[in-house]
Parts: sequence; C-alpha cells; structure tokens
Amino acid sequence: MDWNKTKTIFIVIFFILDLFLARQFMVKREANQLDVISERTGEELLQDANITFKESPISNQQAGYIKAYVHTFTEKETSSLKEQKVEVQEDGKEIHGEFIKPTSLPSSDEENKLEDFVKKNMINGDQYKLVQIDKDGGQITFAQLYKQKPVYDNTKTFITIQLNEKNEMVSYKQRMLEQFEQRTETETVKSPVNAVTELYNSNKINQGSKVSMDLGYYAYFPPATDSQILAPTWRVTVDKEKGEAEVYYVTALD
Repeated sequence: MDWNKTKTIFIVIFFILDLFLARQFMVKREANQLDVISERTGEELLQDANITFKESPISNQQAGYIKAYVHTFTEKETSSLKEQKVEVQEDGKEIHGEFIKPTSLPSSDEENKLEDFVKKNMINGDQYKLVQIDKDGGQITFAQLYKQKPVYDNTKTFITIQLNEKNEMVSYKQRMLEQFEQRTETETVKSPVNAVTELYNSNKINQGSKVSMDLGYYAYFPPATDSQILAPTWRVTVDKEKGEAEVYYVTALD
C-alpha cells in the first residue's frame, strides 16, 4: 500500500469535509440573521403603522398538526346532566340542552364565571374555553381545548349557549372531539409579529389598529368524515369601531 498516497487522499477528504461544514455553518448563520432582520423589519413596519397589541402574545411557542375524531355521546354521559332537558341528535354527536331555570349572565368576571358554569353543567365542560359573548346575536360561544389551546370555529366541536331577550342563558348545543393524535413533530410556530405583518401586507388590517391574538387549532378543509386534521393557527382579533371586531386566522407554520 502506498501510504503517502493514502495520506494525501485523507488530507484532501478532510479538507473537503471542512469546507462543507464551514459552508453549512455560514448558511445557517445567514438564515438566522435573515430571521432576525425579518422580525425586526416586521416590528418596525407595525410600529410605523401604529398597530399595537392589546396584550403581549407569547412568542416561541411549539405546536404541530393533530388529528381528532368526533365524539358520540352516551346515555350514561347525558344522564349525569342535572336541571335540564336533554336531547341527543345527529346520531349521538350533538346535544341539545334546555335549562329548567334560566340563568342570568354574570355582572362581573364574565370569562371565569361562564367557564365555571359550563364546567358544572355540561359534559367535559372543563375542556372548553370562552371565545365570544354576542349579546346582540343572543349567543355565547366556547371552543374545546387541546393541551390548553382552543380548536376554533369548528362544526365538529363547540358549545353555544343561547340567550333570551333578558340576556339569560336558556339552552345550549354541544359537540366534542376525542382521541387527539399528534400527527407531526412539534416545532416553533410563526411569531405573532410575522402573523400580523402578513395581514397588514394583505390590506386586512388598517393603520392604527389594536389587535389581540391566541394560538390554537383550525381545520382549513371541511372534514368529510368523523375525523379531521387540525393545523396550528393564530387567531387574530382586530378591534373595529363601535366595539365591533374582525377575526382572522393565520397559519402558524410556514
């Protein structure tokens, strides 16, 4: 064996490997720098447009795609519901409940008290979060949670409470998902700044707007079966005039 030749080959191989690793390092560093520049540019853009967050959203959150199945309510579950008349419809997939005694809306601390009401009066009520109180429309909406993140605007899972003309809670409908499965590895989601910047660049948010946002899950394609894929999604609420608001959904993964 020609050791000098072999030695030269190894030197060349390691030299090429060093060049490759150095190139990979440079590419990664440049990508990180671009992310920082992009984030900084987004912050500056929103600042120039006077777009502000009502509360500082949490950055660097982790999430991935999930799958879930529609729950079928059982007689054992519905028999545990007290002080209400209950009907199960849609082949056991939806509950219609009517309270024997109407209950007034709380005068203070609405979110906590309404969520406590749902927890006490509905099946797995502790898995739902208050999303909207629409007194004009006579309805209160709750979203089911998965790992403390809501599943938004979903026809397969919700609680809606109906109000009468006195703003008393008189009846409700409920659907629920079960058997949640993680379908992809979790990863760091898009930053709140980048999500809002996308909406601003799409002319969906005006200058001077105030926004609030939460990370949850959303089904971008209507489910054709009793299972569905849910994507990590930012729910962005933009305040409008006269107390109104507009809601947008922005995919949280690039």
